[in-house]
Amino acid sequence: MSLLLMRLTANQLYRYDQDHQCGGCSSLLSITKDETKNLVCKSCGTLHVLQKSLVYDGEFRLDEIHKNKFQKSNSTIPTGTKLTLKGIDLEVVGVLKKAEGNTTYTWQEYYLYNAKVGYCFLTEYQGHWTFLEEIHDKKLIKEDTNDNEAVYNHDYYRLFSYYHASIKGANGEFPIDLLKVPKTLVKEYILPPLLITSEKNDNKKHWFKGEYLSIEELDEALQGKIRLPEIFGVGVLEPYIPRVRFTELMQISVVAVALLLFIQIYFSRSELVFEKKFYAETIGEMRTVSGGYDSTKVYVSPSFQLKNGNANVEFTLDANVDNNWLETDIVLVNEKTGDEYNVLMGVEFYSGIEQGESWTEGSHDTDAMLEKIPEGLYHLEISPSSTFPNLVSSFTVRVHRGVGVYSGFILVLLLLSIYPCISYYQEKTFEYRRWQASDYSPFDEESWLDIFNQN
Repeated sequence: MSLLLMRLTANQLYRYDQDHQCGGCSSLLSITKDETKNLVCKSCGTLHVLQKSLVYDGEFRLDEIHKNKFQKSNSTIPTGTKLTLKGIDLEVVGVLKKAEGNTTYTWQEYYLYNAKVGYCFLTEYQGHWTFLEEIHDKKLIKEDTNDNEAVYNHDYYRLFSYYHASIKGANGEFPIDLLKVPKTLVKEYILPPLLITSEKNDNKKHWFKGEYLSIEELDEALQGKIRLPEIFGVGVLEPYIPRVRFTELMQISVVAVALLLFIQIYFSRSELVFEKKFYAETIGEMRTVSGGYDSTKVYVSPSFQLKNGNANVEFTLDANVDNNWLETDIVLVNEKTGDEYNVLMGVEFYSGIEQGESWTEGSHDTDAMLEKIPEGLYHLEISPSSTFPNLVSSFTVRVHRGVGVYSGFILVLLLLSIYPCISYYQEKTFEYRRWQASDYSPFDEESWLDIFNQN
């Protein structure tokens, strides 16, 4: 501390890195940065407007001691705090409490300084932190006001907010004119966890790039010496971090479905064990004199072998019915045990013209299945029946062994889709909550409000 303390008054020269007395309350102040334009006393909020001396190096002149004092800003991280972020050694030199216009939407803005890098910035809202740096190469930025988009370094950012900020509290050193802040037009474009923002004042526009800063990374930078506020809600730049990202989950699901389908097809290849087409002559052998089918006259098939342990057996009936029906009783007989397995199958098909329009009803084929039929030697006993005089001219019976059943596959497919659907819903609701604070939300408010009201 210098032995002689000078009270800050207008139109005098003062030296940097020396203690001075506040022009409002006589508290001790120290101006340490050549870039400082405004100094706000942390005790009384008095604004001191500075200008670097053009004549004497290491000195500054006080242009004004502003009568309108700023409110004290009780920040989470006090001025003078040293921390290392993104590999840069920084010092907190100033803190602002800002608001969006005259709203109650307020946040903390920290000015961080490094002698080689210059100024960086740290903002905090509801426990969510953003680290910002100025963009010096403006050629990387292209703004499309019609589509509310901006392109930075080939990435598309969406407009999130558009406002004039006001200052609710301040203390420390600042390289800007704080009195011009309410006249500054701010635009924020986001691509979580990234952000670009512009500040326009006096026809000058400055661009900044930002990135979401996790509370763990900031706590490590502060070496755990400061208690940080708890996180509330969804941050503007907070990344959605599921256990498995949706795109990765979909890739896993597609691979799983493809593998499951391959297994289903490969291990469910059926075997044709019997097929016979009954023509008019064969059917005629089963007819009675009256023209109907004699149920006591049964066609007995040659023997055939069923293999591969217990497996299903599918019966298919295909009949040339036309304005008629055919019903067939089929009995599968195990020649060793005498066990019988019965299926009753029927088809019907009708057609005609009514009021000038043709119509059809029914089908020419049908199928039936028996589950868990033991392996062994079998034969069929087939007894058809129909009506006279429109007897069918032919019908075919086929028997397949080990037919693939896709109901299990479909069930597994539905189960596999549950988590991707839940993950997709969670991600979309997360994004909806993020955009609730914006006037430029891409979501249809009414539809999403209906979903939340149902929940």
